[in-house]
Amino acid sequence: MTEENIIFQSKPSWLHYIPTLVLFIIILFPIYFFVTWKFLWPYLPYINKYIPATAAYYLPLIIISIPIVLFLIILLFTFINRMSHTFIVTSSGVKHKKGIYLISHEKSSPMIPFSKLQWIKPEQNRMEQILGIGRILFETASDNPGPDMMFFGIEDIYYLAEKIQEMMQGTTQTKTGEEKK
Repeated sequence: MTEENIIFQSKPSWLHYIPTLVLFIIILFPIYFFVTWKFLWPYLPYINKYIPATAAYYLPLIIISIPIVLFLIILLFTFINRMSHTFIVTSSGVKHKKGIYLISHEKSSPMIPFSKLQWIKPEQNRMEQILGIGRILFETASDNPGPDMMFFGIEDIYYLAEKIQEMMQGTTQTKTGEEKK
């Protein structure tokens, strides 16, 4: 059995999650504050008559803190999502581990050896180009439609794709060299 060297190991970049957080801040915060300002603030004096004085004192603070708490919850889920993905390139193939710290990586996709890879394709949409990140799609000869594996939120995807391509060619050359012997 050959020794496997880890050549590349990474989690998705934080930049991958910026569009989601920006969407929340730019769109949902103003909508929340507009709705509360338009429909709730005018009725606070009437609501205050029916609730205890201490609750009435804290009600505006509670109303304002709701989007902040929602943002912190989204930030927590973003952190958990980021930590649950690990992309690995070894000397023998590529692997996408899925799982969180103490939970085993049983749902990981299997290691795809370089000899089984048909092609790899680095991709970026406009937002990813601006942020300097992208995805790498891996395809094998399987019957499944679409890519068999994807690394997302990777910085410098073209360099990594080139390195993987070199390793794929090295594996192919070694394989054909062994057949000639």
